[in-house]
Amino acid sequence: MSQTSDDHKQPQTVSAATPTAPKKFLTNQGDNTLSKRLEKILPMTHDFDCLVGYFFISGFFRLYPALEPVKKIRILIGLMNEQVIHGLIQIAKDTPEENPPSTAEVKNTFGGMLRRELVEAQDSLAIETGIQKFIEWIRSGKLEVKLYREQNIHAKIYIMTPEHATPDVHHGYVITGSSNLSHSGLEGNLEFNVLLNEPEEHDYALHRFNELWADAVDVKDVHDTIIDTVEKESPFAFFTPHELYLKFLAEYFRDYLGDRSKLTLGMLPQTFKKLQ
Repeated sequence: MSQTSDDHKQPQTVSAATPTAPKKFLTNQGDNTLSKRLEKILPMTHDFDCLVGYFFISGFFRLYPALEPVKKIRILIGLMNEQVIHGLIQIAKDTPEENPPSTAEVKNTFGGMLRRELVEAQDSLAIETGIQKFIEWIRSGKLEVKLYREQNIHAKIYIMTPEHATPDVHHGYVITGSSNLSHSGLEGNLEFNVLLNEPEEHDYALHRFNELWADAVDVKDVHDTIIDTVEKESPFAFFTPHELYLKFLAEYFRDYLGDRSKLTLGMLPQTFKKLQ
């Protein structure tokens, strides 16, 4: 008995339709960005706490307008995360693996990373304004930054707590996922974050954050490093007219100074600042 041609037909592959992304998932695709969601929630937020592997101060310009009404901001940086541990490799080679780096080593490494970031940052008014706002809020006490050095932290979590419950914010929000506090993490990179709003989720996240915060490097040590690096050692530093004049002379007469590598600090004016 012969088979009909229909018996030999291959089954047709039916492509599944792409599901609509739930509103709780933030991937930075199209308008579904972490920055836009934070911009909606932060105006109703009293306390903003975030735990990240690293953040870029030069990317702060993207978020600071939405943070204006927030009363208190705490940023906890997991310095031992592998994404930023590179600067501590040399220290680790000379230090027993079980011992975390000292406060002085952390400050030096963090300051070096911050300097490199600011040197490479785009020269724009928006970025400069964001950096100035960052320093202003540190000085006023609105913003606190700590570094966690005890163990690796891979988590990225953003906790938003209202002063009082409202119809729009019942208890608080938590966003957790892959985004660091940087321009790329907020809207540039393809990320995967989820928004949580149950009371027990918010309370647990805040409790764990407070435990880590209590064990982190002292606020003053970190703040001094940030302020000194930005204001004295970066392209965004403030220079007096006299300092700019000295820098101009050094650059203008560069060819007359001979081999600049042979210059010693004793041959330079006391107030001379090396920008690079």
